[in-house]
Amino acid sequence: MLFRSERAGFPIPETRIAKLWPAVGRVDGAYGDRNLVCVCQPMEAYAEA
Repeated sequence: MLFRSERAGFPIPETRIAKLWPAVGRVDGAYGDRNLVCVCQPMEAYAEA
């Protein structure tokens, strides 16, 4: 019996042999992870005309 997280990470048996785990990093160290800056347009820009 597989746990849900194990099923999610390895959905088919072949992925146990050749699973590719992408490298991840932090944005500007731990400070950047806690203090994200949104660069999106203001909400008014998305309003329908």
